[in-house]
This record gives sequence, C-alpha cells and structure tokens, in this order.
Amino acid sequence: MAKKKKENKTAGFFIFLTLAAILLFFGFSKYINGKKTESWPSVEGTIISSKLNHRFVETKRGAKIEFIPEIKYVFYVDNIRYESTRISYKSTNGIIIIERYPEGRKANIYYNPKNHEISVLETGMDYYSIYLLLPFGFISLVIAILSLIVNLKRKI
Repeated sequence: MAKKKKENKTAGFFIFLTLAAILLFFGFSKYINGKKTESWPSVEGTIISSKLNHRFVETKRGAKIEFIPEIKYVFYVDNIRYESTRISYKSTNGIIIIERYPEGRKANIYYNPKNHEISVLETGMDYYSIYLLLPFGFISLVIAILSLIVNLKRKI
C-alpha cells in the first residue's frame, strides 16, 4: 500500500512535467517560427484554391461549428514553381481568411530563404502562444518542481 502512495506522489510530478514540456515546446516553436517569417522575402503568387471547410466540435456549452480555411497557392522563386497551403504560424479566423484570399487573387507570398518550400501568406507571431501556451507551460513547470521539492522533503 505504501508503494502505491509513493507512485501517486511522483505521478503528479511527471504529469505536470510532461504538460510543461508540451506547452513550452509548442509555445516556443509557434513563437519562433512566426517571428522568423517577419524577415522572409516575398514574391507575388496566385491563390489556386480557396475553400472553407467546417467541423462540429463538442464543448461544455454544446456543439459548435469550427470553420477551417483551406487555401492553396503557387509562387515562383528563381523560376522554380512552389505550391503550399500554409496560411500563417498564427491563429486565423477561417471566414475572414477565405474572404481575403479568394481563388485567382494575386497575393504576396513570404518564403523561407533557406528552404523555399516553406512559405506563408501572412507573417508574424501568434500572441496566443505568448499569452496562453508559454505562461501555462511555465506554471506547469513550477508546479512540477514544487511537487518534486515537497516529495524530496517528505523523504528526509
């Protein structure tokens, strides 16, 4: 029985440590990738497909419809054709994005100068990662460390 209690005490540490790692990884990667796009060169490209997909999502308040933009564009760098579907590294409103990038429209395409296959329609970082993912990641890390300290003090 004492063994089960010990496992439960360390389980909290590992749960919060795992949660912290996931939140911090995604938060930092979204932030860094978004920030990098701000200095990428751009070329004119063409939207070749623009659709608005939807899915039903269950929430505590009931079902809701989530709109997901699906935009495909083509652009040329050094006379080489590239196609992509990445809109941005930040969160987007599907309906507004579809209105902004209808099929056939010319648009600035921002591409990674080191790997032209990586591109976006909109540059910038996602404040969602700064104000949500990163703080909760750090909070989870602090809880994990405090949990470990409490468990170590109990052993002494």
